[in-house]
This record gives sequence, C-alpha cells and structure tokens, in this order.
Amino acid sequence: MDKLPMLQTLKVKFDGPEPYHNELTDHPIKLLAAPSLKEVSLDASRFMWNVRECLITPPSRWNQLLNLSIHASVGTRDLVDLLNQCRNLIACTLRPEYLHRTHTTSDPQAVAYLPSLKSLTFGNVDSTLLESVRFIFNSINAPSLASIAYSNSSNGPDYRRYMSQDPTYSCTIPFTSLLERSATVRKLALDLSVDLFSDIVQCLQIAVPITHLILGESHETRMRIRQIARASPSNTEPEHLLTHKKDFVDLNLLTIGKESSLLSSKKILLPNLEVLEAWQLSAFTDENLLEMISSRIDASSRGEASMLRYIRLQFDRPKQMDIVDELAKRAKAAGVNMKLELQYSLLTKPFGFGRLSPSFGLPVEDNVLSFKLESPILLTI
Repeated sequence: MDKLPMLQTLKVKFDGPEPYHNELTDHPIKLLAAPSLKEVSLDASRFMWNVRECLITPPSRWNQLLNLSIHASVGTRDLVDLLNQCRNLIACTLRPEYLHRTHTTSDPQAVAYLPSLKSLTFGNVDSTLLESVRFIFNSINAPSLASIAYSNSSNGPDYRRYMSQDPTYSCTIPFTSLLERSATVRKLALDLSVDLFSDIVQCLQIAVPITHLILGESHETRMRIRQIARASPSNTEPEHLLTHKKDFVDLNLLTIGKESSLLSSKKILLPNLEVLEAWQLSAFTDENLLEMISSRIDASSRGEASMLRYIRLQFDRPKQMDIVDELAKRAKAAGVNMKLELQYSLLTKPFGFGRLSPSFGLPVEDNVLSFKLESPILLTI
C-alpha cells in the first residue's frame, strides 16, 4: 500500500470455504499503509481477523480513517482496542459474523474514545453474541454521536430463552447504556426479528432526545436481499424473508394519552419525535394511525410534544379506511405542516418463498406471489 499514496477508499472482500466458528484461523489482514486512506470496508466474514496483529505492526494509520465498515469474525477486546485507535471516525458499521470473547469479567472495562463519531451501525447480531455486543457498546465513548442503527439476526436460539440463563439479564437490547450516555443521539433505527416488546419500550423510554425513529426493514431492502440470495450458489432465501413478521413494535405506544400495560397515559413516549418511518406493519390499523397522529397534533398545540412532520409507513396489508382528508383538516386547524407517505400491500395473507412454495425457482420479477405494493398515498400540508 505504500505505492498507492493517493488511495482514499478501499473495499476488500475475502472469500473462502464456509468455516465452523470454532475452527476459524487467525488472519493478520494488513491494509493500512496507504498514507491517504480515509475509508475502509472489510468483508472477511469467513475468517477470524487477527486484529491484534494489525495493531502492533507499524505503520498504523487507523487514526486517519473517517469511515470504517467491518464484516468479519473478531475478538471483543481486540475490536474495542482497534476502535480506540480510530479517533477521527465519523461513521462506523459493524456486522460481526462471530465475536470471539477476548475479554473477561474481571478485566477493567475497555474504552474506545471516538470524539468525532456521528453514525454507528451494528447489524446481524445473533442471540448468542449479546453479552459480547453489550461489552462493545459499553466500551464506546462517543460524545458527538447522532445516529444509532441496530438489527439482530433471526438465526440462533430465541433471545429471551438464551438471556434467561444469564442471572444479570435486564434488557436484551445491548446499546441502552450507550443511549443513556449519549445525549446527542437524534436518530434511532431498529430492525428486530424476535419478540422483544417490553425491552423495546424500555429502550424508547430512555431515548427521550430522539427526533427520527426508523422501525423495520423497507420492502426495497428485503427484495434486494432476496435477489442477492437467489443469485448465490446455494439459491436459498434468507430465513427472515420466509415468513410474515408481525409488528415488533406497537405504534399505539406513540399515541399520547393512551394507556397500556407497559406505559401510563401520562407518559409521553419520544416527546421530541418529528420523523417516523416504519415497515412491515400489519396489526397497526388505519384507525390506530389516525388516532396516533391526531394525538400528536393536539399535544403539539399544547406544547407537550414536538409535531410529527414526516411520517412514512409501509403496511403488509390492504388499506382499511381513508384517513387523509381527516388528517388534513386537523393539521390545517392546528396550523402545522406535515408530510404523510403511506403504502399498502395488495396481499391479504402471509406468504412464503420456501422450496415447497409454488413460487420457488421463479425469477423475482415473474413471481406471481411476489410482494406487490400499491402506489404510495401522499399528503403534504
């Protein structure tokens, strides 16, 4: 890399046979000798990356990186020590295939000080990695952090069954401590594939400063994953696309003044929320939506909460009722500006794409059971 003085962006993918995690071998991947390097994307999911070897081998240029993306198997303490050398990082994406536990409970808590970090994405988290993922989140000190995105994997044992074996279990969402320590976070994206309803509520109660909330995975993203998976040699569908997934968050909780078993009617969840995006909704009805938005308009008029200025929702069901005219009247009467984008499915029943499905083997674009969406309903006031 010394011969590439102008190189600023490097994206590398290492391929190889699919290993078992307990048979992963260390690979000291040395990438950072290029003096102008600002962005690194490393996809080495089939290898255990020997981070420690990279850290002790000069010249080290980790501190010049602005953007770092890692999809690899790494050690927990090694990853924290690596991040601690990336003092100028602005965006970081971590998708660990496997996390080898290289820390112990008796070790002092490691710290990764990232003073410039604005965006942190942590994805593909399996239930068996939760304790290690929590260790990494607890190690991060990011005083300028503005955005957190977190998703778990549908693979592996159920989160609650796994975590119930841990006597210190309190919450299955591992970044709550970072959220409490980061008063600057304004954007939160969650995509969870298991039922963690009470834990999500606990997380959102902490996230008081949040102004932008994203829930779930968009239809476009799901279809892109399908196309990539079908093009692969195994030609298998990702597990989380094989079944219809119910709402993992009850958006009724955002209705101000509505009491539930987890939230009193006097408690306002996310009082500063201005942008709401949610995907794969089915249980949340159009009547519920009208009630939720109306309550936020009224609360905004009373000065109790911010106004929801942009709402983008995609439903895995047909439209049930027309709410646009009523919302337009309420928003105009309150003198507020709002943009609403709703998209409904033409399908009424769950569907599958497995090997026994009539649609299996058909091209995505010709698949008669493919997910079809109506044109978005748009309202701008």
